[in-house]
Amino acid sequence: AREMGIDSGDPAHSSGLLDLSPFVAELVGSDSNAWSALDLGQVMDASNWLGLGSVAERGAALEAWSSKLTSYSSALAVLEWDRHVNMPPGAAAARAAPLSQLQMASKAVVMDGDIGPIAASLASDPYLAAAAAETGESELSHLPASARLALRKRAVTGSVSDALIEAESKAVSATLAAWSASKAQPDAQLDWPAFAPLLQEVIDVKVAQAAAVDTHAAGIESETPYDVALAMFNPGLKFADLGPMFFDDLAPALRDLVGRKPTLAEAPEEVRAALNAPVADRDALMGLCKEVVAAQGFDFDAGRLDLSPHPFTIGIHKSDVRITTRTESVLEALLATVHEAGHGLYEQGRGSGSVPYGTPASDIL
Repeated sequence: AREMGIDSGDPAHSSGLLDLSPFVAELVGSDSNAWSALDLGQVMDASNWLGLGSVAERGAALEAWSSKLTSYSSALAVLEWDRHVNMPPGAAAARAAPLSQLQMASKAVVMDGDIGPIAASLASDPYLAAAAAETGESELSHLPASARLALRKRAVTGSVSDALIEAESKAVSATLAAWSASKAQPDAQLDWPAFAPLLQEVIDVKVAQAAAVDTHAAGIESETPYDVALAMFNPGLKFADLGPMFFDDLAPALRDLVGRKPTLAEAPEEVRAALNAPVADRDALMGLCKEVVAAQGFDFDAGRLDLSPHPFTIGIHKSDVRITTRTESVLEALLATVHEAGHGLYEQGRGSGSVPYGTPASDIL
């Protein structure tokens, strides 16, 4: 009851808690061996006695909550994509306001009071976890993980004030506007003395957000602010793990791979010159890039390719995945497009297995 946020002294729940023992006794009797033959679904539905609904009802409630959050995330993603691709340079400050308002509206959904006990019951139900492990690809398989991730999201989101959300939106907008303006210059040189204070403001806000998080409630082991940020994308991974992972595990394998492949330095001089020369026909190069990523398997009925100051991928939905590239040279355009198409293929493939699209367990992938 404590884990589910239910007051066991509340008359509305106390009788259900007291009646739970006779309920289980009726199912298994006094023979402890009967547990091995017990229908786990019957025990899991014991949560009905707490007024939370059956597993199916609680799972549906969690997915409905997740679906609503996904709608807000999609709206934010459209505005974010537009900010990089279409937005006029002078609109940076104005764009910060709707972004922060949408983020705060999304936060209100995250903190919906009804979903807390439901998620806690699904996350801490040992019988549900056992059934999910036994059924493998069933609709139950994602529920324990989705519930735990939902509780973590609530703990993290609830710790960050609206003021910090608004401060982040303003700082990012100002920094991005300055950076994009520098990329638009003929030499694309960044005015670092002017840019550094803007970037520092973004870092300060992100550190403040991480410091505000109740890591115990969120179940995050944190030694640095970066651990908190990392936990939202790679649960269980810490900043201290990154060095060994990159330099001890990945680096030797990558060096070996590079050593076995031809390099650009080995190509004829005219090929290197053509690949790195300024682009005369950007439309033709974009056409080539589209052909390349289509050959990779990127679905243009569920995605698109555009230009932006810096290449990126954004998944508005698995049916609406947007990638961008740059066309300063043929080599840069092809490398960037192939790289982003890899992210795009991943986004288009999410939700195709046993984990429903838009659930917390799907979002963490």
